[in-house]
Amino acid sequence: MDEKKRFEVAFQCRNMEIDLFWKRSSFYCVFVGAALVAYYTARTEMAYFGLMIASFGLVASFAWLLGSIGSKWWIENWERKVEESAPAVVGDLFSVSDEHLKRNFGVSPIRFSVTRLAILLSAFGVVLWVVIFMSELFRHFGSSRWWPAVAIAAGAIIFVILFFACARGGNRTKAGKQP
Repeated sequence: MDEKKRFEVAFQCRNMEIDLFWKRSSFYCVFVGAALVAYYTARTEMAYFGLMIASFGLVASFAWLLGSIGSKWWIENWERKVEESAPAVVGDLFSVSDEHLKRNFGVSPIRFSVTRLAILLSAFGVVLWVVIFMSELFRHFGSSRWWPAVAIAAGAIIFVILFFACARGGNRTKAGKQP
């Protein structure tokens, strides 16, 4: 594959991954937001409903975090390929920094990664749901029927562990097959 074609494919894949990152983040954000609204409005309806919703919110937030981290990996993977092939196609366009940007409305521009900010937001969601989850769990330990709370908590923890253990992508060989 010539350098121009390699650059174009890598650039398109990079853009596609950025688009997918935001679509995935929006998808998870809707679930986490719906869980937060459901928790707030209905946590006192049934004895363990708040804990069930908190469990779902925790698992969904953890999936959002892992999905965002995985998406960021793919974005950076394609960005490296763009950077490697760019000099032959567009010269130093991608290597020259625009440090001369002006202040707008009294604010100097700073290079923040918006994808990393989204990842940190999803991490904050995990922390928020851990706090809600733990408060619900401790609320039920004061009752004589604590075992349903333990079962719900164990289920949520098992799913978080399964997500972390089983959702990793494998290394691929040059032929695109798993080793």
